[in-house]
Order: sequence, then C-alpha cells, then structure tokens
Amino acid sequence: TYAVATNKSPEGPYRGVGMVTAVLAHERLMDLVAARLKLDPAQVRRVNFVRPEQMPYISVTKHPYESGDYAAALESALMAFGYEDARREQKTARAEGRLVGIGIGSYVEYTGAGSSTFRGRGMEDIPGTDTARAWLAGDGRVHMQTSCPVIGQGAHTTLAQVAAAGLGLDVASVVVEQTDTAVVGTGTGSFMSRGSVTAATSTFRAAGLLREAILEAASYRLAVPIDRVTIDGPTLSRLSVDLDGLDISVTYDAVQAAHPYATHACMVEVDAATGALQILRYVVAEDCGVLINPMIVEGQVVGGVAQAVGAALMEEVAYGAEGGLRSGTFLDYLIPSVGEVPLVEIEHLVTPSTVHELGTKGVGEGGIIGGTAAIANAVADALSMSDVTLPLTPDRLFALMR
Repeated sequence: TYAVATNKSPEGPYRGVGMVTAVLAHERLMDLVAARLKLDPAQVRRVNFVRPEQMPYISVTKHPYESGDYAAALESALMAFGYEDARREQKTARAEGRLVGIGIGSYVEYTGAGSSTFRGRGMEDIPGTDTARAWLAGDGRVHMQTSCPVIGQGAHTTLAQVAAAGLGLDVASVVVEQTDTAVVGTGTGSFMSRGSVTAATSTFRAAGLLREAILEAASYRLAVPIDRVTIDGPTLSRLSVDLDGLDISVTYDAVQAAHPYATHACMVEVDAATGALQILRYVVAEDCGVLINPMIVEGQVVGGVAQAVGAALMEEVAYGAEGGLRSGTFLDYLIPSVGEVPLVEIEHLVTPSTVHELGTKGVGEGGIIGGTAAIANAVADALSMSDVTLPLTPDRLFALMR
C-alpha cells in the first residue's frame, strides 16, 4: 500500500455524471466517421439511431429503453436550426476566411432508476427508491415532503402541481416543504434527474391515497354521502380540526429507468487572430416525456447549456509547473456569464415514458450532456480538427491554429 501526498485537489463531475464524457466520446466519433466517409454528420446519426418501431429496446448490455423517437428529435433540431441554410452560410463564411463551424450533439440519458437498475450495475448500496409523504395540516392545507430535496431545480413548484392533480385541488392548497429526514421516509435523493420521475410518482400516488382518505373522512364526519363530498378549502378546514388518519406515505421503486433524449445543434465562430470564440446560434430539440411545467423544463435545459459552455470552453483546474494552483478563485477559474451563454431556442417533443403513470422523464442534466458534445463538435468543425482536448480556451485554440 502506498500513500501519496499532493497539493492537487481531487475533482469530479457535478451534473450529468458519466454521461457528459460518454456522449462527448460517441458524438465525436460520429463526426469523425462522417469526415472519414465524406458524409454529412447528421446522416451518420440518422442511420445509427434506434428506431421507434424497435421500442421497447434492449441494448447489448441488457439495458431496457422504454420509448423514444431519436430521429424525430434530430430532425426537429435541424429544422429549427435551418441546417441546410446554415451549411450554406458556413461555406460562404469560409470563402471569406472566417472560421465558422457547426456541431451536433445527440444523447439518450437514463434517469430516475429504481433498485433493479442499480443492482444490475453492481451498485447495491444505492436503494433506488423514493418516498413522498402527504398530510392534511392544521392550517387547512395539504403539506408534503419527498426524499428528493429541493436543490434549485424548481421542484417545490412542480411537485405542488403533481400533488394538486392527484388531490383534485388548486395548487395554492398544497405546501411542499423542504426535505427533513425526521419527517419523511427514506429514499435515494436528488440526483440522476429523479425529481420528475421517482419523487413525482411517489407524490402523485400519495396524493391520490390522501384524496381517498379525505373523502372517506369527510363523508363520515359531515354525514354526507361520499359521492357528494367536494374537496375544497372549507372541507379541508373542517377536517383539520381532527387530523387522525389523514397522513399518507408512499415509497416508489421504478421497475426500470426512464429515458429522455435530445439533439443539440450550434454554430460557432473562432477569431483567427485571438482564438476567441463566439456561439452564433444554439437550438435544442428535447423529449422529457410529459412536461409538468414547461417553463421549468426550459430553465433546466438553458441552465445545462450554460454549464456545457463552461465545460467545453472555460472551466479547468490548472496547475503550474511547480504544482501551484493557477485557478483558485473565480478570477482565474472561468465560468460562463450572461455574455458567453447564447440564446437557446428550444423545441419540445413528447413521447411519454411507459415506466409509470405520469409519463414523465428526467430533465435536469440533459443540457450539459448534449451541449458539451455539440460545442466541441462545432469548434472541431470550424478548425478542421480531429483531436479535441477540453476546455477549448482561447490560448489553446490559438496554439492549435499556429
């Protein structure tokens, strides 16, 4: 056994773990194949996609994919991007000596996996389940918590919508609390884009069971036939005097993962004199199944693309020749700002997941997964490069051009 002392801090991924590098590798390969065979990069992807009629699809590693139309996402992105016109624009720019490139990044991601998926991957220590608890509180509103903490992804809003749908109530009558492990049962937590899959499904089921309990309690306590009970503010206020039995917990274990997918397309220009790069156009066509809240979905996509800009072009833990850290503050460790993040045009496709009754798929990580590959491919296209090392910073690009 050896112990090594180092002043180099360990580092690791924080969004789209594993998928960012995997998709970068296979999407670069698609472009390299296209260059070798003198084919359009879009065409190489078309002939390699799993087709909708093959769904549900079992991969060679025995991983099941429940639904998807990957070619439709590609065509939607290319149409919104104006792909043929963009290629003609690129040809004109190159004739003028400008370094303009176009990149495509397509991906399929597995999200919200249950215990069987983790066991199949040898990850026995990850439970794969998630729990939601919903109860009628003394303020006359339904309160709830899940085992997936809110970490800025808008889950307070989306889970309130899901619970309200299950209860048949207005969203204002639902309060989503931050996760407290002393209040809600055990689960897996907020990673792997679980919020809109496992947290949402357990929430919907708990809300539905609580609705049944409220109807039965109201019928008995108010001496009204159950088919004449209305769940509304006055009814909940009367029931909140005695809360016995109006507290439901549900634990959900997905039989398999749900699989969102997308195609990203972008155009970039590299300044030949300085290596500075500008993203001229950016389009995403994504399919996360049924959309709970389209505005939050778009926020997740755009936020992921912003992080992809950082991953592809800026962010790097850099050390000097003597081992000194050169990027220890945000003056040196560059992250995208509003000036670097492009306007992202988003097209939505809806292919419901068949794993659970909501038909939702994860959406929290796809922006960085597809975006990193698309930007890298665009820069490689602009500079006619085959080897790409991230981040593609101006100094690195300048050196490549020399």
